[in-house]
Amino acid sequence: MTEQDLRELLARPVEVPPEVEARLAAACAQAGHSAGKKRPRRGLRTLVLAACLAAALCVGAAAGYTVVREEKFPDLDAAVEAMFGNQGRDSVEATVEYDETGGMSLNLPNQERVPVDAAQAEALVGEYLPGTGYVWQVGDYTLTVESYLLDEHTGTGRVYFTLERPGGVEGLQITPEDGEAWADGSGISLNFCAGGADGTWTPMSGRFYADQNRSTPEKLYLTAALGAASGWKAEDGLHIRFHDLRRNRDSERDVSLVAEMELPGADSLPAVTAVNPKTGGTAACFSAIGMLVDTSYLEDGDSVRYVALEYADGSTYVVQDDAGNVDNAEHGLYNMDGTQLRLCFNRLVDPAQVVSVAVDGAVCAANR
Repeated sequence: MTEQDLRELLARPVEVPPEVEARLAAACAQAGHSAGKKRPRRGLRTLVLAACLAAALCVGAAAGYTVVREEKFPDLDAAVEAMFGNQGRDSVEATVEYDETGGMSLNLPNQERVPVDAAQAEALVGEYLPGTGYVWQVGDYTLTVESYLLDEHTGTGRVYFTLERPGGVEGLQITPEDGEAWADGSGISLNFCAGGADGTWTPMSGRFYADQNRSTPEKLYLTAALGAASGWKAEDGLHIRFHDLRRNRDSERDVSLVAEMELPGADSLPAVTAVNPKTGGTAACFSAIGMLVDTSYLEDGDSVRYVALEYADGSTYVVQDDAGNVDNAEHGLYNMDGTQLRLCFNRLVDPAQVVSVAVDGAVCAANR
């Protein structure tokens, strides 16, 4: 297990037996002392759905946190730029670094970010962006969701939000090389949750990224790239769980949840399928913000090595290329049995211009 994997495990509230909780609580306290370290990174930032399912919590607000919500008029152009553009986050050249012991401390692949065309963005996602933003006061914190996009077909979502606290946001670290934000166990943590058919809300797997040009210690400008299993509907919206991980230090169970907020539903983005030429079945499903790839052909324990979208003008958007050390996905998520992979794009895609999807050597035509 890498240091990155350990931090993600410790930062995510998990429902586990009491004896295991006690060990995790002790480990969380230790993790808080290593906040300044850089983290090694896999080429494709993927998590397994099992880790997300284990994070389901009971709902409730803890004493000491007053939650107040209000609405605001959002800047939708700024939201789209923050989620998909390159003004707040630069492209990244592949970087590998080692610590004083010779262990790998950082492993970043090439990541290419591109400008947002405002007119194209309006045509692609304008009608799917909610016309209202939301502000919550949670204790000393102000959480503002400027806007969000949801795609129930691929199981992906994007959210642009800010988090502010006088005196500084506690417990969130920013990786300077690519702006990824992560909870170190010494302060707060956020989970975006999707609703299931049985009415329960389960944390989505996700990655947060900060606009380092605008963010300050007291106010972070953040985007979330989210993935979840099939079965949730965009019209149900999302829930946001606000945790104070310090509350677990003297507790034998998880008591970190201090507030749960409701983010109203939205229209789902439409999606296009790509056909497997050998079977005639669906090889992939993609929208303007993400894609779902059929990975049932993989051997046990294997993973996807190459994914690209091929456009009508002859250009190619390489989403992932292990051999070329390229990772242009903001987040990736395999389901528990490894038969599906969800990917969040790091740019807007016009599905109408995609003629085929290439996955591990197979070229699958878009089905319209």
